[in-house]
Amino acid sequence: MCHWRLFCCLLCAAPLRAAEIILSSADDNPTLRAFSVALAQRRPQDLVRFQPLAQLQRADKLPPHARLVLFGAKALEWRLTRPAGPATLVYPLPAYTPTRALAIELADDAMLARQIAQGETP
Repeated sequence: MCHWRLFCCLLCAAPLRAAEIILSSADDNPTLRAFSVALAQRRPQDLVRFQPLAQLQRADKLPPHARLVLFGAKALEWRLTRPAGPATLVYPLPAYTPTRALAIELADDAMLARQIAQGETP
C-alpha cells in the first residue's frame, strides 16, 4: 500500500507533459535560431523549436498546449488573423536598415565644428 501512495504522489508531482514552445519570425536568421537553441538548452523539459512564419500552420490548427513566441510585425499580423489558438507572446522588432543606422551614427557622432554650427541661430 505504501508503494501505491508513493507512486501517486510522484505522479502528481511530475508534469503531465512538456510544453511545446514554438518560436517564429518572418525572417529566418541565425540570431533567432541561436536563441531557440539556447532556450532549448535552458528548458530541457520542454520541446523548443524555431519555425519560419511561412512554414507555420494556422494558429487555430496548432496544439492548444503549445506556446508561441513571435518576433516582428509580420508575425503579429499573422497571429491576429485567427483569434483562436495557443497563448502567444510577441516581440515587435524595429525595422533596421544599414542606411538608417548609418544616418543615426552620423548624426550622433558629428564633428564638434559641425555641432557648434548646427547650434548657432541665424
